[in-house]
Amino acid sequence: MALMLVAGLFGSPPVAFMIPALVRYNLHAGAGTLGAIMAAIGLGSLLGSIALLRLSSRPNKGEPLLVGFVVTGAALAGIGASTSTWLSFVLALVGGFAGVLFVGLSTVVVQAMSSDEVRARALAIWAAAFVGMLPFGALLTAGLTALIGPGGAVFVDGVALIGGAIVVVALRPQVAWLGCAALPQSCLAGLNPAAVALEAEAQPSTV
Repeated sequence: MALMLVAGLFGSPPVAFMIPALVRYNLHAGAGTLGAIMAAIGLGSLLGSIALLRLSSRPNKGEPLLVGFVVTGAALAGIGASTSTWLSFVLALVGGFAGVLFVGLSTVVVQAMSSDEVRARALAIWAAAFVGMLPFGALLTAGLTALIGPGGAVFVDGVALIGGAIVVVALRPQVAWLGCAALPQSCLAGLNPAAVALEAEAQPSTV
């Protein structure tokens, strides 16, 4: 939930509001470039959705979730600093892929780790944390834009995403094992059951 708060505050506003400004003031381009950048984000999102299918059976979803979060922040920071159309296109593709990976896996984790009685409430809190922070993030990004321009504002948002991930992992290192019933034994068993079986056989039995 803390990661979702950070994502809603710093990750959503650049994608929702700042791409046209980046195209105009950073890339000095027009509608065609804007369409290409948005198409790259969409293509990355599609590829990220396909990747989610491969990760659905992975016991430990915390690690790819964190990777998606950090890569999204790095892509945003790179787009904010970029003055190259092709580099921005590639970063938009990577950012779309990583962003969908994070959002999709976080949804799966919230549902899988909630009991039947509280699952709907957990999803409501998840949505409030993510979407509810967008207006505040938009206000913050607009203020940064007035001070340092659209590229600088998006760069700061991307760095803030990475910093937020570092803080969350430092305070709650178990976030890297999200999706596991036991930390970290069940994840290890799911990833490499043969090794766990051999270890069990090697241990002396107690009477």
